Amino acid sequence: QKMAFAVVLMICLIRCVSAGFFYSESATCGTVHCPRANWARFYGCSQEGECDFLLQPWLFMLVSFVVVSLLCSLLCSLLRCICCGCCRDRRY
Repeated sequence: QKMAFAVVLMICLIRCVSAGFFYSESATCGTVHCPRANWARFYGCSQEGECDFLLQPWLFMLVSFVVVSLLCSLLCSLLRCICCGCCRDRRY
């Protein structure tokens, strides 16, 4: 389980590598000033020079971790049910 936890955590950290680890400031796109960053969001520049809404890296990591953990839990439960026969044998 420790290895699975480490893999899930590394997958969630991939997004954080491209920006600041916990907090990113909004950018200025040419002459357009993007709205200020707060604890949940910031704005970056698109290829067209417009402001793009983005989640702060720590929030993205938290949401990703919860989603990936839930999916891993469902997959493990399904595999346990299929492989161990918990659906066939009701005696625990």
